[in-house]
Amino acid sequence: MKITHAATHPKDDNNAANVEFHKVLPEVPRPPKPDSPLIFPLAQTTNQHYSPLKRQLFASCGPTLASIGAGMIFGYSATLLPELQRAESEISVSDTTGSWIASLCLLPTAVGCLLGGFSIEKFGRKKAHILLSIPLLLGWTFIYFAHNLEMLLVGRILSGLSVGLMGPACSVYLSEMSDPKYRGLFLGTPSMALSIGILVIHIIGTFLSWRLTALVSCSIPILCVFCMAMVPESPSWLLSKGKFDEAAKAFKWLRGGSMESEQEFKSMSEKQKQSQASEVETLPFWVKLRLNARKPEFYKPFSIVFLCFFIMQLSGPNTMAFYSVNVMRETLGSGINEYVAMIIIDLLRAFMSIVACFMLKIAKRRFLAIFSGVGTVLSLFSLSGYLTLAKMYPEVTQFSWLSLLFLILYIIFISIGIFPLPWCVNGELLPLAMRGFGSSINTFFNFIWCFVVIKTAPGMFSSFGMEGTFLFYGCICLVGTILIFFVLPETKNKTLVEIEAHFSAKNSNSTSEGNVSA
Repeated sequence: MKITHAATHPKDDNNAANVEFHKVLPEVPRPPKPDSPLIFPLAQTTNQHYSPLKRQLFASCGPTLASIGAGMIFGYSATLLPELQRAESEISVSDTTGSWIASLCLLPTAVGCLLGGFSIEKFGRKKAHILLSIPLLLGWTFIYFAHNLEMLLVGRILSGLSVGLMGPACSVYLSEMSDPKYRGLFLGTPSMALSIGILVIHIIGTFLSWRLTALVSCSIPILCVFCMAMVPESPSWLLSKGKFDEAAKAFKWLRGGSMESEQEFKSMSEKQKQSQASEVETLPFWVKLRLNARKPEFYKPFSIVFLCFFIMQLSGPNTMAFYSVNVMRETLGSGINEYVAMIIIDLLRAFMSIVACFMLKIAKRRFLAIFSGVGTVLSLFSLSGYLTLAKMYPEVTQFSWLSLLFLILYIIFISIGIFPLPWCVNGELLPLAMRGFGSSINTFFNFIWCFVVIKTAPGMFSSFGMEGTFLFYGCICLVGTILIFFVLPETKNKTLVEIEAHFSAKNSNSTSEGNVSA
């Protein structure tokens, strides 16, 4: 309210009539100050019919669809290869050729991870999602029209490139658009959507031909573009480009008009101005990279994250996704339909990915990693032991349900720790100054290891059998779990400053006092 008139009579303080009085009028909204990035009233930039959480859920639809598309790419070979290996198939493939069809998408995925980091900085998070949908749509189109092996391989290469571009784009956009109290759940959606994508493509491929499966899959990138066209750009990226007014509108569309949101945006804008004024920011990129890479607070956590990705891939979870039908046929024998068993495993994987989102929020990282590692090792050794006995004593095959039980236990244990853990610590352990660079390099090598595992799996099946392959995965997981026990620090409920101090050389002697304890 605003005072527009007042009169006093100081000479006669005892006169009741001579008291101060005011004429009050409603306050007229004032225009924002020149130095304020916020634009009022808030109702002009927010839809009052939808809560901020509902708008954030809608904004997450694009990244979620992109992640589902990635899962469909990874799981497609499980139903594609059995069809191509039939005698009446139009495109005939051998085991070696089939391994190339399954694994070839992973090499461009690794390259796409490096390009994805560039695209989200150059074009923005929103446009990066639209761009990654183009090679995904082209890849499925090539596969649908393929009449020879070359067209199939081109389709797998294009779709793999799209998955690589998706990696940094999805996680960065979800983290920047979400409210802090919902951020953990939003960041868990890509791994959950990946599992759902594998389930969806396996169900479709079970009932439709591989061509129709590819045609149906073309709908995912189209829906992704449609969803991203209706949501704003990341406020953080807009601020980094100096577009404060656009950033304010985007932020208020996503977060609403509360005072907490206003203060958060002001803090973001002030931090961005300070960052732009920093002397370090004026140095060339390669100079900053060389200076930061020498610091123990970078190369120590980088090595741990690298180790976690290596253990995760060499424990064999993606072998189940890429060769599900073949694995089921060999491990279950004729007692259980392999396609039904594959759907059961996929449903379990999708369910456990949802459970993992909540467990990463409430449980300690070290406990999950060690508990998951021990359970994964025991289930792999048990599966290998059963398959060995089944070869030695054919009468054991009447208990084929045991192999399905051990596979189920394997999926349960690896899904709650070993599989999601690298993606979690990749964002927690690496320092802010090098998080983008370190994450892209670790993600790049993650898909390189994935390619090696998928490419070598058929050869290992032929040379060592299923029992030898699972025994190898179990041994790698055992060694990895022991290493994790000694090197992985606890990061739950720790600030980034405390985590960086744990890896700092000058604080290495005092980590037991107030810092993160390993």
